[in-house]
Amino acid sequence: MLLPTRAEAGCERYELFRDVKDDHRFVLQEQWQSKAALEAHFLTPHFKALVEAITPIATVEISELNYVA
Repeated sequence: MLLPTRAEAGCERYELFRDVKDDHRFVLQEQWQSKAALEAHFLTPHFKALVEAITPIATVEISELNYVA
């Protein structure tokens, strides 16, 4: 998931972290050039495969943060 996503047009950052206090909690931090690039990411085969694989075994929480300098 990491390599194909990082190769996508508009992906500026895509990092996976494991919580140091909880081995069962992971965090993905992403940065995209635009909302359109993020929406295109949601349509990729590797994103759809990830969602299909983790949905039965994980709780997914999405937080969207925006920062404009």
